[in-house]
Amino acid sequence: MNRQKTAILQAVRKLRSHPTVDEIFAETRRSLNSISLATVYRGLEWLAEQGLIMRVDTRPRRYDHQTRPHSHVVCRYCGRVEDLRDVSGAEAALVEAARRAGYSEVQPFVVLSGVCRACRYAHVRQADLSAEEGRGHDGG
Repeated sequence: MNRQKTAILQAVRKLRSHPTVDEIFAETRRSLNSISLATVYRGLEWLAEQGLIMRVDTRPRRYDHQTRPHSHVVCRYCGRVEDLRDVSGAEAALVEAARRAGYSEVQPFVVLSGVCRACRYAHVRQADLSAEEGRGHDGG
C-alpha cells in the first residue's frame, strides 16, 4: 500500500464518525498537502475493495473504519450515521429473505433512515416556538 492510501486509511480510522469523502480529504491533507480529491476517491474505493474500510451507502457516501458486517441508521435531517447494535436476528431474517429470492453471497449491510435525538429535540423545540409565536399574534 502506498503512502497516499496509508494516509487515507489513517484519516478514516482517526475520524471514526462515518466520514464523507470531503471530511476524509480534509483530514488527509493535514499529512499530505499535495493529495488531490480524485486520489482520495480512488484510494477510498481501493481500500473498500480490499476490505480495509466499508462503504456506507448514504447520500453523500460515507465510509466506516469497522469492516465487520453491521447495519447503520441515518438521520434524515442532519445526516448523522450511527452503527446499530444487537440486530443480528433482524439481519439474519433479511439475509434469509434475500436467499429465498434467489440471491447468494448476501451480506447484511442495512441502512435505516430515521430522525436522531438531537434533530427530534430541535424539531419539537421549533414547533413549540412557532406555537408560542402564533399565540402571541392571536392575542392569546
